[in-house]
Amino acid sequence: MKTFAKLLGLLMLALVLVTVAVGASLYAGALHFDPAATINIDGEDLDIAGAGIGHLLIAALAIVLALLIVFTVVPLALLGVIGVVVCVLSVAALAVGGVALVLFSPLIFIGLVIWWIIRRARRTTITA
Repeated sequence: MKTFAKLLGLLMLALVLVTVAVGASLYAGALHFDPAATINIDGEDLDIAGAGIGHLLIAALAIVLALLIVFTVVPLALLGVIGVVVCVLSVAALAVGGVALVLFSPLIFIGLVIWWIIRRARRTTITA
């Protein structure tokens, strides 16, 4: 269990480092925009050159937060789906194995047939 916790901690640290690296590269790229570049949203032009360092920092932190959420939620969702599929398949395998055990074991099968015949004979007797 300790090894799993250490591995999970290292994985989360790697995800955080990748997210920070992507955010830093986006921030560094945002500093080198063309001064004439604009972003058009719903017919309104947003001036990138007019954005201050605070705006760029908030945008970079928003991107880092979005990446952290994506890097955390998507793997957990996939693991959840895979876990459900594995559980369903294991239950099905146990059911098939149980049926095969009964059918392929001669002593158990003969015992069940005898029990079924005795039980059936008891039901058909009429008491006066």
